[in-house]
Amino acid sequence: MTKNANEEYEKTNNEEIKPITRNIKNWAKVVNMNVLAISKRCRKLKKWCFKMPNFSYCHRWASL
Repeated sequence: MTKNANEEYEKTNNEEIKPITRNIKNWAKVVNMNVLAISKRCRKLKKWCFKMPNFSYCHRWASL
């Protein structure tokens, strides 16, 4: 790649990355809220409570 093409690539790459990192930060806040809500409801219950949210977290990471 020429120098200009390389600069263009860097620019577009950064523009594409920014919204993704922003989404991850927002999503992390949502997850924290959900974990708190789930753990409050599930204190009396055991493992299966935590299997479900973990599966959906993995799914959401994969879909980003």
